[in-house]
Amino acid sequence: MIPQRSLRAKRAKAALFRECNDIDVFVEDTSRGTEKLYSILISKAFNDKYKINNIYQLGGKLEVAHAWSTRNTNLKRKQLFIIDADFSLYGVENTRHPYNVSGDGFFVLKRFSIESYLIDERAAIKFLNDEDLDKDEFEIERSLKFTKWLKNNQYQLSRLFMHMATVRAIDESISIKRWKYTDIIISGDGLVCKTKIKNICDLLKNETFKKSSKTEFRKTYSLIRSNFQNREFDLTKYICAKDFLFMLLILRMKKVTNFREKTILLKQKIASRLDGVSLNNEFNDAI
Repeated sequence: MIPQRSLRAKRAKAALFRECNDIDVFVEDTSRGTEKLYSILISKAFNDKYKINNIYQLGGKLEVAHAWSTRNTNLKRKQLFIIDADFSLYGVENTRHPYNVSGDGFFVLKRFSIESYLIDERAAIKFLNDEDLDKDEFEIERSLKFTKWLKNNQYQLSRLFMHMATVRAIDESISIKRWKYTDIIISGDGLVCKTKIKNICDLLKNETFKKSSKTEFRKTYSLIRSNFQNREFDLTKYICAKDFLFMLLILRMKKVTNFREKTILLKQKIASRLDGVSLNNEFNDAI
């Protein structure tokens, strides 16, 4: 059950800060520093068209969807309610609530999570250039090997997340959030381990077989995989960046230049260095 009083109180904050914002933006994530991260990214998404000093964190997808469905539609003010796409991108869960919600002001990201926009080569290089006392951008780019890093992780991460998506499609009660990047790395350079991922995939299959048939698993997995046959499986879009890809990128970056930024501060600094093109393109129909 959604805690109505708490949700109303969180949503009511927008009325207190209307003079500070041209648009009210509501998101699910409540972790510290995320408000500033969203402010940076959404300002870039709209080319600084709107003044956005406050983001309103509601606590979950269902809370965001409920806040949108019960909003005051007579209010003459732009409002934007955003949720991560997560596994709805894989073509099965997109029919489930709240991913199937549609209407003015409700926006499901076109990437797995908001952190997915931070997987950006140029922004990473710019950050490292500011941190490195000796290397120039060309040397940093050559050392980072961003494209090669993504390619080397491509097959294993796509395999892992297609298995996770299959399990989610068959039975949502099976936990797939018990793993993070530390469970799949092979070394400190941001590369993943084939054996560790195979073990996770096998465990997921065996747990699913207890609740459904092997035939259903194979059928669902094939359906999900077929969604990517005619397009590239882009790790920057279809992989959880918050717990996996962005954390792997941090490891990769630290191999080039050592730095001690807290993760949330690094997210904000990477966000501030984005050119905003991808955000512009993907948010153009948000409001």
